[in-house]
Order: sequence, then C-alpha cells, then structure tokens
Amino acid sequence: MKKGYYYVLITMLIWGISPIIFKSLSTSTTVNIQIFVRTVVGFIVLYTYIKLTKKDKIEILNYNKKDMTILFIVVLMFYLYEQFWLNGIKLSQANLSSFVISNIAPILTMTFIGIFIKEERKHLKSKYRVISIFLAFISSMLVVVNFSELSVDALDLGLILVIIAALFWGLYTLGIKKFFQESDPLEFCMNTNLLVALYFLITIICVDEFKLLLQINFKTIFALIIVGLIADAFSNITFFKSITMLSAVKANIIFIFTPIVTLLVSALVLKEGMNMQQIIGSGLALIASGFIIYSETLKRKADI
Repeated sequence: MKKGYYYVLITMLIWGISPIIFKSLSTSTTVNIQIFVRTVVGFIVLYTYIKLTKKDKIEILNYNKKDMTILFIVVLMFYLYEQFWLNGIKLSQANLSSFVISNIAPILTMTFIGIFIKEERKHLKSKYRVISIFLAFISSMLVVVNFSELSVDALDLGLILVIIAALFWGLYTLGIKKFFQESDPLEFCMNTNLLVALYFLITIICVDEFKLLLQINFKTIFALIIVGLIADAFSNITFFKSITMLSAVKANIIFIFTPIVTLLVSALVLKEGMNMQQIIGSGLALIASGFIIYSETLKRKADI
C-alpha cells in the first residue's frame, strides 16, 4: 500500500470526526469563538511545521496589492463558508451535514471552475459532470426536504445553511486555484488561517462576544486547542502530502468516504439516525461525487 493512502486515511478520519466535535463544542461556546481559537492554533502549528521543514523564508501575507485584494475576497468566502457550515451543523444532524458538504461542495467547485475558467469550460459539458450535478440536486432535495409534510416546517434549516456553505466553499476553491499555482499550498493555508482568525476576531468584537472569549473555561479552551491542532493544521499537512504522493483525483476519494466515517461515529456518539428518504439522498450524493471524480480522471487522461 502506497504511503500516500495512509495520509488519505488519516485525513478522512479527521474530517469525518470533525463535524461531531464541532457540534459538541457548539454547546459550550459560540461558533465565532470556536473558529477563532481553532484558526489561531492552526496558524501557529502550520507556521512552526513549515519553519522546521523548509529552509526558505516563510512568506506571511507577502503579496502585491492586487493579489492581497483578491486574497481578502477569497478568504471572505472561506469565512462565510465556516459561518454557514458550523451554524448548519449546530442546527442539524452532523451525519447529514457531512454528506451534504462532502459531496455537494466538490461538485459546485467543478461547476464554478467550468463556468469561470475558459479553458475548463469544455469539460463542464461532460456527461458525467451533467449527471453528477443532476444527482447532487436530487440528493439535496431528498436530504433537506421532508416530502411527507410539504410545509415550511418540512425544511431542515440547518441543512439549508450547509448547502449555502457548500456554495461558498465552491467559490473559495475557485479563488485559491491561482494561489496554489503560484505558492506553497501549506503556506497559503497558514495565511488563510491568519486572515480567518482576524475576520472572526472582528466579528467577536462586533457582536459583543469578546467578554465571553475572555471568560472561556480551561476545559473548553483546551478542547479547542486540540481540535485546532488536529482539524485546522494536521489534516492540512496530511491532505497535501497525500496529493504529492498520489494524485489530486485519487486523494479526493476522501470526499466520498468522509461522510461514512461521520455517519458511523455520529450513530455511536450522538445517537443520530437517518430515515429512508435521507439514506437514498445520501446514497445519490455519494454516486454524484463518484461521477465527478471519474470525470476528472478522464479529463486528466485526455490532457496527457
């Protein structure tokens, strides 16, 4: 077994368990404080890791004026993604949220890339991508709407927020394409953590949560530091190592199997279940994600 697959497995386990931990932490602190502490820890750990493994000078927000403006907009998309994602998990089930974000977000990413990047536009018409977009839409409807009631109450507000989060994730990944081509991905993640922490610190001050941040108990702050270390730093390291050892397409199998990990752990820890409609919807989401990865494989073979 290639070493890269071990990194894929580690990343998959971290990302699969993370939604359950995020949901559990939302009862002891606010979403804004949770993400602020996590991203500060993520920045510190990634900075230390890069410092220890690279001889070159670390570039902290060392971009020209134009790129810096683009970066602030791109990171704003990530900030909005985190806001909707964490609040969505808080209001809904962790297992369904994971299925939606892990399978819908990559499809939206490929769609945005096909729409906004001219040389990628031809791939958008691929039958596999068309099928994946259609299946993603159907699966979202099955997971979010309770068709047995057909009323406003039948909508799962948490999952609607998660779908909006997937939309912002797609825009974010479209924006980072440029930076990933021109700089070290881990260095970019480090800078992203720094800016996201700044955005959330401003939010904390604006919504009058700064006192809550100062009053946070040791147990919660310790838990947030551990989560930041693992989810916001270590998982980035293992994910990008898997890409360098395998290929981006093979590494992206993480997105297919991550929600299955969440499903199993949430059933054991949070006692969450799914009805038949949601199971079918989640299954379609997995199939849709499989189609998008297969289409990427065909595209890469055609480009060789």
